[in-house]
Amino acid sequence: MMSEKKKEVSDTVEFYRRGEVVKTFEADRYSTPKGRLRWELQNEMMLDLLAGTEDPLLEIAGGTGRFSRQFARAGRELFVFDASWEMICSNRAGLEKEGKVVPFTQGLAQQLPFKSASFGTVFCVDMFSHIADPVPIIREMARVLRPGGQLVVNFTNKSSPMGLGASFISNPLRRVLGRMDVFSIYHWAKNFLRLIDESGLWRLRTTGLFFVDPRLYRFGFDQKLFTFAKKMEKWMSRRDCRFLYEQIWVKAIRQ
Repeated sequence: MMSEKKKEVSDTVEFYRRGEVVKTFEADRYSTPKGRLRWELQNEMMLDLLAGTEDPLLEIAGGTGRFSRQFARAGRELFVFDASWEMICSNRAGLEKEGKVVPFTQGLAQQLPFKSASFGTVFCVDMFSHIADPVPIIREMARVLRPGGQLVVNFTNKSSPMGLGASFISNPLRRVLGRMDVFSIYHWAKNFLRLIDESGLWRLRTTGLFFVDPRLYRFGFDQKLFTFAKKMEKWMSRRDCRFLYEQIWVKAIRQ
């Protein structure tokens, strides 16, 4: 019988293999006011944390390529890894439209098919919200980083007000009602950060995003409110208020 953890991984991969999910992935998530704010803040955080990192860059869970295209445009030596072949095909098609050719590899992040100390940077965003056991993945990320290489990763924070609400109210309710399309989980910040520290990585920076739940913006707002929301989130991300952030972002160096 399939273990619960293996079933969660299998169900997540299967969800992101669905043609209708892949086809509308970026439009569904980033065209709304909530999605637009989320994308702009994540993009600015990515640019900030990746400053000073070295190639080659491994992007894990590259999805449909919203970050991959930016890395390729910037001329980075990029390798993209994803569990879903359908996502890889979508990502590759987007890059080819821009005349970019990038190596892709399919597999599970629990067993990365790369030699140890192969990459100068490993980047992974929005994957751990679907992963119940991050231990083998973080260890694999550390393994493929060369000494002095850097990891940039985020995870959903169970310690935050949004994380507590989702973990103990909304997610269990959605499961009971059969409305949980894909496995979703929040992690205790203390435990996740300890895992990074115990995996041969030294944290250079720990920050976060989404002090205010982006879902509050789903009904739309004018440009002034959008600008204010961005400024507030950016101001909060510079403070050590990690217990309030829905997402924790970490930049760490391989020792």
